Amino acid sequence: MEVETIKSSEHRLVHLDLKGAPPKLSYLQEIIPLMHRWGVTGLLVEYEDMFPYSGEIQEIACANAYRLQLSHLKSSWFSSFFFHSVAELNRLLEIARRHDMIVIPLTQTFGHFEFVLKHDKWHKLREVPISPLTLCPLNEGSLSLLYEMMDQILALHPDSKWLHIGADEVYHIGICPACAAHMRENSLSLPEMFLSHIRRLLDYLREKHPNIQPIMWDDMLRAADLAFIQKSNIGNLVEPMVWFYGNTFDIPLEIWDRYAAAFETMWVASAFKGATGPRMFATDIMFHAGNQKMWLSLVDEFVKPKFKSFRGYAVTGWSRYDHYAVLCELLPVGLPSLAICTLILKHGGFSEEVHKQASEDLNFSTLVPLVPNNSINQTFSCDFPGCRIYLGIQYFIKLRMEYKSLMTNDRLKGWMTPYHVRHNYTNPVHLEHFLIPATEILNGLKSFRKDMEGVFSEALYADAVDEWLAVNVDARIERLASVVAAALAQVKVGGRVKGYQVNDVDMTSS
Repeated sequence: MEVETIKSSEHRLVHLDLKGAPPKLSYLQEIIPLMHRWGVTGLLVEYEDMFPYSGEIQEIACANAYRLQLSHLKSSWFSSFFFHSVAELNRLLEIARRHDMIVIPLTQTFGHFEFVLKHDKWHKLREVPISPLTLCPLNEGSLSLLYEMMDQILALHPDSKWLHIGADEVYHIGICPACAAHMRENSLSLPEMFLSHIRRLLDYLREKHPNIQPIMWDDMLRAADLAFIQKSNIGNLVEPMVWFYGNTFDIPLEIWDRYAAAFETMWVASAFKGATGPRMFATDIMFHAGNQKMWLSLVDEFVKPKFKSFRGYAVTGWSRYDHYAVLCELLPVGLPSLAICTLILKHGGFSEEVHKQASEDLNFSTLVPLVPNNSINQTFSCDFPGCRIYLGIQYFIKLRMEYKSLMTNDRLKGWMTPYHVRHNYTNPVHLEHFLIPATEILNGLKSFRKDMEGVFSEALYADAVDEWLAVNVDARIERLASVVAAALAQVKVGGRVKGYQVNDVDMTSS
């Protein structure tokens, strides 16, 4: 079914966070038509190390950077890498273009720079030697590196009108000796030091790429003095994107007046996944739907009346909290949330019609479950790109709950502590009762792992599949297998005196 669309020139971007479990292009090719149906007008692509950097900075690109794996070609490694990287990335741009979507590239330029600073080649550019988070803005190699990165990104996005320069959560400013001295000598505050770096980037883009409009995250501006923001003139050089992913806006509302005094144009950013915890498996659609509704209200009340232009929304979908964090919800798992969140923005609110359209577009036999833990015992089917991953995670949540209950079981905690095992002083009756569900859950985890390895591979690269299974499944299998082995050994001991010495005959006899 279709519901009436609110006509609007505002953009509704979907953020693709490629620093964690980046989807295969074949998968994106399947879901971009759905995004178009849901009113998405563009992609905000945070490539991180998935961009096919070349030349002096090619080391930034990871092994999975969008390219074709054509190792049989006789050309040099570099020329093959670069040429086919371009071809693969162009496929993504063409898929978006065919569905009337713009593509805005995003690259970090200050904080969240782990994907570059983790390499030995650029270790010297760190603001803090032990931390790869933040770039030192005064190091002589920093700006040339950033300029080259931005140049290469824009060269492969010739149709883009915008470049997002990131610049959020810059945790280390003015710490290295050079930066600390510079701040003292020039009496700079932390926000001023931050803005001086951003201004250099914006000046470069204005000179080298005059047709590109930069965008930046807003959070580092929230504490900046309005007079300095105005004096820096960044209001004429960059468009801020205010991000907030909760349901109750807890940033002081006076921020809109402050920003309106410095900027004419505004973006806002919500989230459809990856904002409720660093190790979430399933997406809480109800929570994210509330975030969209909050933004609709704020935009109508504060943004549109105060700014000359409201560009639109970016619906973010974070894959990790930073470059080193574990994976949170996988993109196929978050797709039903993406459907509902973008439809809310398209139609101006959540309704039964929106819920039905999302459910029908994804071929759910019932309405899309909005709260993940409430749906594990529901019986439903669905059919959309990545649905087997979605259903697999639903099953894993149930397995994980059974595992957690088992590992806090009274029989385990009351009769098989490390002390009891060390002294071979256990009651086999209780352990036999424990072993029945323990063996079932262990076999269930092993079966799940075997089945899902191939299922995950339908949408994700092998390293992401290996990581997710190792962190979430293998660790539980290893721990439970160890507990089961210990319980079986204690059953064979047979309830003896404390400190009973086990010999080989005892352990092998029936």
